[in-house]
Amino acid sequence: MGCENMDKRKKVSKRNYFRIKHPLSFIFSALFMIMEKLYFFLFQFI
Repeated sequence: MGCENMDKRKKVSKRNYFRIKHPLSFIFSALFMIMEKLYFFLFQFI
């Protein structure tokens, strides 16, 4: 029981850490995905 609770807490804290400490990484990853889709869309016409 104790180990499972620690594991759950660790997962949540890690997720919150990335959400708080690295907002820019999420923004850049989102921008990269958008750019990738745009390039794919444009190269279909060429």
